[in-house]
Order: sequence, then C-alpha cells, then structure tokens
Amino acid sequence: MSPTFAAWEQYSSSSDGGVIRYFDRSQVVRVDSKVKLPIKLEYIKTVSALEGDLAVTSGLMWFELDCK
Repeated sequence: MSPTFAAWEQYSSSSDGGVIRYFDRSQVVRVDSKVKLPIKLEYIKTVSALEGDLAVTSGLMWFELDCK
C-alpha cells in the first residue's frame, strides 16, 4: 500500500507541538521476531533536508524492531 493512501494514526507529538508522529497499522510487517513499521512525521514549520537543498513539511521512516 502506498504511504499516501495509508490510514495514519497519530501516536505522539513533540513537547512544543512542532512535530507530530503517525503510524499505520495496516503497513506493519512481521517476519519471525522482527517487526517493521512506517512512521510518518509532520513538521508544523518547514525544515531543511539534504544540507539545506530541500525544504520539507513531512517525512517517512521505517523502523525495524527485533522482538527477541
């Protein structure tokens, strides 16, 4: 499933409210003891990425957890 069409659920935000974090249960992947899940970040203010060459308001990261 494309992250664009995901069912993002907010799970936390930074103490100043500048970053909001989401995850999508439908995209969680489990293989043996490892779990991989997407985390979407939304920035209230535009941030610079790639050494200032790109201005972004959101990001997507994949976290992999080993549940052994």
